Amino acid sequence: MEHFRHIMEIVGTCVDGIGVLIIIIGALIASFRFLTRRTSAGYKLFREDFGRAILLALEFLVAGDIIRTVVVAPTLERFYGCSSW
Repeated sequence: MEHFRHIMEIVGTCVDGIGVLIIIIGALIASFRFLTRRTSAGYKLFREDFGRAILLALEFLVAGDIIRTVVVAPTLERFYGCSSW
């Protein structure tokens, strides 16, 4: 069982990492598209592109948290981030 928990901890961390990468890549793509657009609506389109990236990344970040919370047994040490009160 401990081996399974360790694997799920790794999976949850990887899913979080994917979420962070989506934000970074989305920001880069939205910025590139903003800089190459020569219209007055460029900023609005930038916000839409970046907003889509943030929403997609948020789904991955929530999924990573759920995996670690449900599968990995919660303890007071994990919850409070320290081993003693």
